[in-house]
Amino acid sequence: MNYQETLSYLYGLGNEVLAMKLGLDRMERLLHELGSPHQAIPSVLVAGTNGKGSTCAMLAGILQQGGLKVGLYTSPHLLKIEERIQINGELIPAAEFAETVSVVHATIERLLASGDLPGRPSFFEHVTAAAFCHFQQQQADILVLEVGLGGRLDATNVVNPKISIITNIDFDHQEYLGNTLAEIAGEKAGIIKPDGLALIAGTQPAAAAEALTKRVERLGARCTWVEPLKVCSRSESGEILVELGGKTTRLPFRSAVQAQNAALAVAAARHLLPAGETTETHIRQGLEQTRWQGRTHWIAGTPPLLIDGAHNPAGVESLAECLKAMNRQPVTLIFAAVKDKPAAELLALLFPLVSQVVVCPIAGNPRSQSVSELAAVASQIWPSPQVHSAADFAGALVKARNLTPPDGLTVVAGSLYLVGE
Repeated sequence: MNYQETLSYLYGLGNEVLAMKLGLDRMERLLHELGSPHQAIPSVLVAGTNGKGSTCAMLAGILQQGGLKVGLYTSPHLLKIEERIQINGELIPAAEFAETVSVVHATIERLLASGDLPGRPSFFEHVTAAAFCHFQQQQADILVLEVGLGGRLDATNVVNPKISIITNIDFDHQEYLGNTLAEIAGEKAGIIKPDGLALIAGTQPAAAAEALTKRVERLGARCTWVEPLKVCSRSESGEILVELGGKTTRLPFRSAVQAQNAALAVAAARHLLPAGETTETHIRQGLEQTRWQGRTHWIAGTPPLLIDGAHNPAGVESLAECLKAMNRQPVTLIFAAVKDKPAAELLALLFPLVSQVVVCPIAGNPRSQSVSELAAVASQIWPSPQVHSAADFAGALVKARNLTPPDGLTVVAGSLYLVGE
């Protein structure tokens, strides 16, 4: 298959979430047939509700500074699918992506024809298998892998990681992971391995912490609860400055919760790289040079634009904290959400900080909430004159810019799919 044929095939497998298949049987059989590429390279596996991708990006940056060839696997992508598979910050070339997926596809067809595969793998399973193959072909030194959803039954959980990292846990994807924090944490904890090393965010809610502790004790795993780095101040553009090894280090993020994610990345790097001042320099350089689009991502202009992938209550609370710290008014919010997200709760969390709202749909996404639904929800929180609608994101951006004075701020939030647009 060429690149376009590859995309058509993958997207023809169904929506990444709606057609999701949890379970490891298909992945384990497929990867075995592909030569077990997932077992060829040491790995770090990262689960959690929010901050997985940011933690992965920071850790990958630090390890690269330390001289390692780092394979980074994240999801979802913002602009193009190749973003998910990177080596030392370089996206997999489109032609190589198509070639690798074609090998995976041919292997799947052969296994299905022989009755030796329990069902056709999903979109995410296809791409995950392709990532492992690419990393092996390129002879990466180490893999940093972001769990797609949950942990225990996620396609990435076929590895036996050197380190399992758990970022903060909160409510999200309850239809798949459970309705309590203990249940959700139990699913995330599935990436912790017997006799393995677990690094866990120290700011966990009590119910999540208890479930994680039970998993660690049951498996006899080694565990470190990692506290956030100390936030010292903010730069003029709002980026947070943290204390690290007695020195001030800039994080390329504006949400203070990133101090927790950075601490996890630093702790993992210190286990993986040799101790010494050189490594401490690599850690600072890796953090400061991290680029992770769509997470409190500032785009200068008049007015400026702040883009954030916040799409659940915990993520929106972090965005609200960021807006409070920036103290820039008035704020116009461009908002869209998928149907399984609590739009009313998310909007209410931002109400004290937002002057007006422009709602729009997510283009081409069958899960998108309609404009009329979002406008009705927003009108229950803001007075109707402060709620505006647009047929698409481009129209929403024009409206928001017209509504916001040069010294104000336009914020885009509610969905990573919207951030991609």
